[in-house]
Amino acid sequence: DEVMARFPCQYLVVRDRKVIAPDRHAVQVSVFGRKEGEERVSSPEIDFPVLERIGGGDAFDGALLHALTEGEPLGEAVMFAVAAFALKHTVKGDTFTLCREDVLRYRHRLEGTI
Repeated sequence: DEVMARFPCQYLVVRDRKVIAPDRHAVQVSVFGRKEGEERVSSPEIDFPVLERIGGGDAFDGALLHALTEGEPLGEAVMFAVAAFALKHTVKGDTFTLCREDVLRYRHRLEGTI
């Protein structure tokens, strides 16, 4: 509440990433919004394999912005972004080049293991 009151942001994103092993991490995300009904949305904790440690945050940010600008509800947008974050860690290099459908497939795969 303090941060949201201090800064004129639409959303505040808190990512809690845990290193389970060098090749396995977990993440849980909470997003606080200003809109009525969007005060807080949290993802479940998701663990995923890690082949590349670079680019996950950028993939998350880009996916969240994409989903929100496409009109997705905040909860759906957060899960899409979490899937992009986790999926990016399976792709070598700094650039995330997979498409929306790849992220959606990976999201469904992750949700099946939660």
